[in-house]
Amino acid sequence: MPKIQSTNSNKILNGLYNPTFMVTWDIGMVLLIVGVMGTFIPTFLGLSLSFMHCSVLLVTGGLAMWSASRPRRQAMWLNLGLGVFFLLNAVLGMVFSDEGV
Repeated sequence: MPKIQSTNSNKILNGLYNPTFMVTWDIGMVLLIVGVMGTFIPTFLGLSLSFMHCSVLLVTGGLAMWSASRPRRQAMWLNLGLGVFFLLNAVLGMVFSDEGV
């Protein structure tokens, strides 16, 4: 039985443009936009962003954008790591913050 050759469009859809790529790329873009805007407008989107917040957002956004171009497994591990990192920060922030701050 002869093998069926895939077309160029199938290679593109199955290779670079996969759900992991799109999610990682979108996460990176959102983090970069919030980081840049928060640098100039500390109350951007109702957030209270300090220089440290913005620098963490910029670094993680750049890392996500870079990892989107890497193989799917690396992008998935980065997404998992960022999810755990931000979830842990949110939980620790709620536990150890003062009320109303």
